[in-house]
Amino acid sequence: MDGHKLHRVNNRAAWSAAGGVVVVVSVPTAAAWAVGASTANSPLPGWPVYVLGFIGLCGLYVVFAPLSRLWPFRRLALAPAELLDECIRLGRDVRARITYDDLDEWECAREAGTWTLETANRLHDGFPASADEFLLASGDANHLSGQALVINTLNTKMAVLKEARQRLGA
Repeated sequence: MDGHKLHRVNNRAAWSAAGGVVVVVSVPTAAAWAVGASTANSPLPGWPVYVLGFIGLCGLYVVFAPLSRLWPFRRLALAPAELLDECIRLGRDVRARITYDDLDEWECAREAGTWTLETANRLHDGFPASADEFLLASGDANHLSGQALVINTLNTKMAVLKEARQRLGA
């Protein structure tokens, strides 16, 4: 599976990292400017130190606010219905790749396994009972094998997600 489909960047960590970059750039620049502006007969004004210091403080806030779910980063987490809808959509994408791309049995199993692992990890925090039910769901191994079994198992797991989505309501 394409890495960009299942391995989504954690928005909280990305924002936090961006804040860290702002801090790493602005604070040393402010310190260097302060040293330069404080020397005798320096033509450098002192006000950029305060601006860069303020930018550094904002960056420091951005480092910790997403991880602590402070304003304005509270909405970075997907709503429960959106999370389930995205997991179902990604499952359909995997099923379509298995069905229409010429994948061998190992590639089919890898695609399905990757989606199952990623989905279970995403469900673990918000829907532990559904995550357990999702992991235990499997296809009919008595009459199917290979690609057909993988697709049947995907359909069974997506049915669990659809039931959880219906319990949330529209």
